[in-house]
Amino acid sequence: MMGEAQLRRLGMGGVLGVAQGSARPPQFVVLEYAPRGAGRRLPLIALVGKGVTFDSGGISIKPSTDMHEMKGDMGGAAAVLGAALIAARRGLRARLLVVVPAVENMPDGGAIRPGDVLTMASGKTVEVLNTDAEGRLILADALHYACKRKPDYVIDAATLTGACVVALGDGFAGLFCNHTALGDALDRAGGDTFERVWPLPLVKEHHKLIESGIADLQNIGGKCAGASTAAAFLAEFVDDETPWAHLDIAGPAWTAKPGPLGPKGATGLRGAADRPGARDPGGSGRLMTEALSRISRRALARTILALSVPAILANVSQTLMGLVDTLMVGQLGAGPLAAVGVATLLFSAAATTLKATDVAVQTMTAQLVGARRDGEVGGVLFTAGLLTVALAAAVTVLGMLAPGLWMALASTDPEVRRLGAEYLLWRLPGALPFMLAFQIRAACDGIGWTRVGMAVGIGMNVINALLNWMLIYGRLGAPEMGVAGAALASTLASWLALLAFLAVLAGRGPRRRFRFLARGNLRWDLLGPMLKMSWPAAVQSLGALLAVLVFFVILGSIGTVAVAAGNVVLRIAALSFMPGIGVGAAVQTLVGQSLGRGDVRGAVRAGWGGVALATLLMGAFGLAFLLVPDALMRLFTTDAGLAAAGRPILRLMGLVQVFDAVGLTLAGALRGAGATRQVMATDVVLAWGLFLPTSWLCGVVLDGGLVGAWIGVLVWFFVYAVGMTVWFLRGDWRRAVAIN
Repeated sequence: MMGEAQLRRLGMGGVLGVAQGSARPPQFVVLEYAPRGAGRRLPLIALVGKGVTFDSGGISIKPSTDMHEMKGDMGGAAAVLGAALIAARRGLRARLLVVVPAVENMPDGGAIRPGDVLTMASGKTVEVLNTDAEGRLILADALHYACKRKPDYVIDAATLTGACVVALGDGFAGLFCNHTALGDALDRAGGDTFERVWPLPLVKEHHKLIESGIADLQNIGGKCAGASTAAAFLAEFVDDETPWAHLDIAGPAWTAKPGPLGPKGATGLRGAADRPGARDPGGSGRLMTEALSRISRRALARTILALSVPAILANVSQTLMGLVDTLMVGQLGAGPLAAVGVATLLFSAAATTLKATDVAVQTMTAQLVGARRDGEVGGVLFTAGLLTVALAAAVTVLGMLAPGLWMALASTDPEVRRLGAEYLLWRLPGALPFMLAFQIRAACDGIGWTRVGMAVGIGMNVINALLNWMLIYGRLGAPEMGVAGAALASTLASWLALLAFLAVLAGRGPRRRFRFLARGNLRWDLLGPMLKMSWPAAVQSLGALLAVLVFFVILGSIGTVAVAAGNVVLRIAALSFMPGIGVGAAVQTLVGQSLGRGDVRGAVRAGWGGVALATLLMGAFGLAFLLVPDALMRLFTTDAGLAAAGRPILRLMGLVQVFDAVGLTLAGALRGAGATRQVMATDVVLAWGLFLPTSWLCGVVLDGGLVGAWIGVLVWFFVYAVGMTVWFLRGDWRRAVAIN
């Protein structure tokens, strides 16, 4: 709330000039709203409302007829404040800046006179020809104030001109807009709420009508086009590049008789909305809130994209790390390549399964941030970290005591066993940082900091490639270690990634807000809910991995070409999974944050919004698989026979990309609520009860070969998508909130 002294310091000549005829000093109201954890990725929408609490007309005094209704000249202020109230109650996914200049326009001896010149906050001068055109003067200062904050959209509402009522009657608000999408959102919102708007012209000719001979502008434009010249005046105080809409609500802001939307009188805001369980306010507040909802839906899509892209790149970097290892070790020969492949599979199976607490960390972090309990996030991460240390220690000790034994379970080739055991001895010391880094990345993702994981992942890739080159081949003075060098490079890269994540946590801002690395962070009460969410994720990861291994056994019974072609197709398809996994991670965060603040509708919107984005991205991959399978196969193999064998199954994968997008995204949504058991049960049952039997039946028993075996994959993805959709539509996940 800014008073007269502050307004003078800001140079708000319009507000001060109108108010100087009243015994009551002006007030300038600034209200801000943002959902918790929004950051800067949500759009900033400025709402500006005319707040003339009584308008006598000033020296240019109004006729006495109906002057008692001039207490309604603050309808614009009521509309924007009402819109902000509804936005807060709905948990609208947008940031709001609400600006209300509040004055009385009275005609005492100190009032401004026709012919006076005012200097506005923007520095422009205005010749006052009519003191009853006061609303545009105070709005000019308010719009300039709002635009200095660089909003993404500006909407003002004002009972501004009788000319608009003459043109449209009292059933429509006049809409003046410089931005097609914003105008369309308001127009559609008006139709949905029966607070209808009608577009009116705003062109250069109207600006010429308000040119002054002694100042930059004059506050009226003559007898014609009164509503348009008023809008042209306001446009002079809005940046050209800022999307802006002006609503002249002089008609619908006041009704002389009861109607379907409420009783007679002012319609900008109804007091009933302040009672628990009451309906949203009527009038233009409802119209503006519906428009904001439409804008926020666009913002939701941008938010999902902003969270997804870094998550996708982080996952791609993880995949590329394995690919770089394969390419560099491949220069050593077939034996070392096979050994590293088998040993990496064993390491990943153990580490990926036991790091499943990252699902719980991301979900619980997101829900705590949504519930405005940021200080408890450090406790979640510390508790999960201790659990991870214990599990990583077990993996490391058991693996290093008998690496040859584990390799013997996976291979019968003596050279592969020997080299694989050597690889594990150097790689297992990296299990702890590998698993802890995933925990911290999960916490950052839950907060909404997906760029942190992306940056660390890319840096880890670069370091791993450099260390591989040095340690495998003995470059830059490093020892030539071969397979062991590849393992040591990955281990060192994992430790450096952990240090990078810890540096982020140790920053002053994160440490104070989330109590990272603080004493007394151990939360035994979180251990139960954490394990409850984590064990299904671990079972799902292990179950899916083993199912894929059995699938390759089935392909092996068909033939060597089937295994090789299937491996190539799986590598290509792995790239198409990245958008779905990334969007699923973003949706997991948004659903968790929405449920944390009690916004179930927001969680549902996030789920379906993610489905739309993932379908679009993975659908593009599917189209490529269908149209250019040969070109894609040639990127991974020069063998014409393998390319020919892989062509039909790559096309089959193209058919299910959309379904896989639905399954991956809604699985992320369910995890965001904490419903990991539903996701696990669906995936494991379908993998072992449908996918593998179908592949064996169609590929081996019915002699369908490679294509027949791959039908099982299609059935798995399709039914999994149906299952995730059913779980999401049922809504049981809404009661699976992880935090107390």
